[in-house]
Amino acid sequence: MKRSSFYVIIVIVLITFAGCASMDLGQLPVSGPGRAPSKAAGPAPQAGPSGPAAPKAAAGAPALKTVPALSNNAEIQLEEGAYKGLTITANKVVLTGKGAGKTVIKGDVEIRGNNCIIRNLTIEGNVIIKGNNADLKNARIKGKVESPGKNNSW
Repeated sequence: MKRSSFYVIIVIVLITFAGCASMDLGQLPVSGPGRAPSKAAGPAPQAGPSGPAAPKAAAGAPALKTVPALSNNAEIQLEEGAYKGLTITANKVVLTGKGAGKTVIKGDVEIRGNNCIIRNLTIEGNVIIKGNNADLKNARIKGKVESPGKNNSW
């Protein structure tokens, strides 16, 4: 076999393999002896980049907003509306809403950073505080609070 033919075969194999690797194998019908083809379920929901998977808005309801990216010493003022749950990894974050019932986070909130303050909003989900010195006293929480961190208040 000539060297150029060998390279052509390798390229064809790689292209074929790359095409198969990008296929969603969960969508292939499953069949076998005595079994009718069936459709597999779609892909499982994934957690978003900002934290745990948040509930989807009901049909006809407005989509949930996303809290802006948070960095150390950030002070974020959230407008009225519904926001997705989130994870706070930065330190000294102040997250302020327009009032309980007016600004609502729908989903779980996880606080990993230290010295974070969340106030004037409602959290419709669980709160997990892994950081220290978090202050949620002025937030309405409609879920459980888990606080393995130290000196946290709610």
